[in-house]
Amino acid sequence: MNAKQPTCLLLTPEKAFHSFGYEAKSKYLALSNEDKHGNWFFFWEFKMTLHQHKEIQGNYELTAENGQKMDALTVFSLSIEYLKNHLLGMLNCSSLGVEEHDITWVITVPAIWNDSAKKFMRKAAEKARIAKSSIEIALEPEAASIYCRQLPITRDPQTETGMTKFPAGTRYLILVCGGGTVD
Repeated sequence: MNAKQPTCLLLTPEKAFHSFGYEAKSKYLALSNEDKHGNWFFFWEFKMTLHQHKEIQGNYELTAENGQKMDALTVFSLSIEYLKNHLLGMLNCSSLGVEEHDITWVITVPAIWNDSAKKFMRKAAEKARIAKSSIEIALEPEAASIYCRQLPITRDPQTETGMTKFPAGTRYLILVCGGGTVD
């Protein structure tokens, strides 16, 4: 079982958002099995395409599985917008009282990406209707390091749970085995 959603986006023949992740993959497979997929736009594993270009211009396009091209900024922004709306929906169902203006949106990017790709992701987040002042771009290894430093992973019998965070001065290694690295 994999908790990470695959980077898949499915758009209707009218180029409207249909689904993301496993749902997009399943729907496109069902359409393919019925030979009804020809006009749909299915994009998968498109994130690392940004690394292939030194300078991303405004006319950068991605190719869907049906061979048709579409503006990359639209594909990325629809994906970010889905993730944003999904989180906001989950928060609305909770009793936490978190409002959208309370959130700083951290978009993680591979460390190998150039400034052009990072700017593109910021632009895509803005197009997904995230306030410019609420967007932070972080490198994936840095985000992983911060996350790991907060994990209760050291045995400490003095604590209630028997676990604690890394003590000051602890050395650790972050090994990035993400899609672009391992694939």
